[in-house]
Amino acid sequence: MRTAPTFKDAILDLCTNQRRYVHGAVAYLVIQNDIAFWGYAVHHPGLKAIEQISDGAMAVAFNMARELVDLVPDEILLSRRAPGNTAPYCRFFGFTPRFDAEQYALAFPTSLLSRPVRGADRELRQILEKAVAAYWAVEQPTVTHTVTRMLRARVIFPDISLEAVASEMSMQPRTLNRRLQAEGKSFRQLVNEARFEVARQLLAGTRMDVTNIALALGYADPSSFTHAFQRWSGAAPSEWRAN
Repeated sequence: MRTAPTFKDAILDLCTNQRRYVHGAVAYLVIQNDIAFWGYAVHHPGLKAIEQISDGAMAVAFNMARELVDLVPDEILLSRRAPGNTAPYCRFFGFTPRFDAEQYALAFPTSLLSRPVRGADRELRQILEKAVAAYWAVEQPTVTHTVTRMLRARVIFPDISLEAVASEMSMQPRTLNRRLQAEGKSFRQLVNEARFEVARQLLAGTRMDVTNIALALGYADPSSFTHAFQRWSGAAPSEWRAN
């Protein structure tokens, strides 16, 4: 990241290479309406202490942004309930984050993505790129795992269509469908699994009401979300949260 020419390149370095050694979470960069969201999402079902892990990720990202390009984000989004004492957050970030958000992310204008990284070294970058390209700390990810990571990062954003995901993977939609079917999965199934995972995290970790959770997950009608969640879990969202 230190050798990247711009802040955007530095973020994409992390997002691209994180999959080489992390299976249970995804770092992502999504742009919506001239706002960049540099986020972090856990997609390991049943993992404990997601809030603490994600808080730590946001602290690391905040320090990276400040160190690389002297950037302080407009907003820190934390997908968790506010603790009883928010003063430590305010001291660290310099302002109080927005709790009960639909994602963990740093939010800032997209124009700041073009900021040059201080001290970037093009020649060193070329050397490091070659070294990283040949390195896998874990086994190569399956197509299913790659799509799962992408959907976990994007399920709260508008476009999670097969066509959009296939395009980002440099595949034709039919090819992606065929590869998923060969691994015993379907795109629709993976979308539903991602929605169920995020729904559970938001219900358990935040005070967002069911209507707002439904909207965040792309349901125009909260009752459709309630029916889907009941089909997935055997309980209505409010009942699941209460239990």
